[in-house]
Amino acid sequence: MVNRSVLVVSLSGATLLGLIALGSSASAQRDALGLASSLELSSANGHAARSPSEPSVNVIPMGETDVKSGTTKIGEVDPAAISTAGPDAAGKVCNKVAAGVSIDGLTFSIKNGSAATLEIEGAGTTTFNSSDHTAHVDLNPVQGGNVCRGYRIKGLLGDARGDNLILSVTPSFVQAVNAVDVECNALPTYELDSLSDQARKGVVAYHADVLAFVHNVDDSMKLKAIKGTVSTANASTATLTDVRIFTSGGGTMPASISFKGATFTISPISGLANGEWCRVLMRCEPALQGKRFQASLTAEFAP
Repeated sequence: MVNRSVLVVSLSGATLLGLIALGSSASAQRDALGLASSLELSSANGHAARSPSEPSVNVIPMGETDVKSGTTKIGEVDPAAISTAGPDAAGKVCNKVAAGVSIDGLTFSIKNGSAATLEIEGAGTTTFNSSDHTAHVDLNPVQGGNVCRGYRIKGLLGDARGDNLILSVTPSFVQAVNAVDVECNALPTYELDSLSDQARKGVVAYHADVLAFVHNVDDSMKLKAIKGTVSTANASTATLTDVRIFTSGGGTMPASISFKGATFTISPISGLANGEWCRVLMRCEPALQGKRFQASLTAEFAP
């Protein structure tokens, strides 16, 4: 009889499964090795080579994570699972950003631990920063709407406290500003109407520029103006230095913009009808570099 304890941590976007075999017999160990070997398929055997997301020996499967604008928690890893099911974690990130906006880059972060490298399907391998435990990769080609990419975080290691490692991912988007492509993080989508005309969103931002995707979901009224207040609570040296508005496709959108301190007004806007949306860019300097950024937006509507 082989005794096994199974550790499962269920999260909104992913499931962590750590299978720890205890007191296995010699024959059971040989069977397990045979199973592990069967997972090591390669093109030499007439099969497709394993992608970064496919589980194999010493990999903790994280499942699929729906990535929207903002910062998305992938899952948690019990440090006890690393020595038995780790030291790598693998899964897929799927682009579920509203309106099918393409993702241009991904930043993975680890809290309560660290990792050695990040491998992204179709984008190569990069090294985790040893100070803030993040790894960023630019995607070429970009990741379109509803497209999933495999990833593998290699060399997981818990810290001295023994708390669960928290894995998160933050997408980035390219926006042309004065004919120069600028990489931006984005807040969770704002869906506003004449009754629910205000919302506050936040993101862990790694760039100086942050986008807000503002959608008009009102049945009959047009969105005519946007007022905003930004906050960088744990990045007190960062200040708002620029505000711009773009069409949903990233083109220039005519509007009058004013800002002072942490507040701004965009008015008048030509009028976004139901189902239409725009991009609001807010620039804070110096760059936020992993700090929390929040923006409270209020929309004004008229017939």
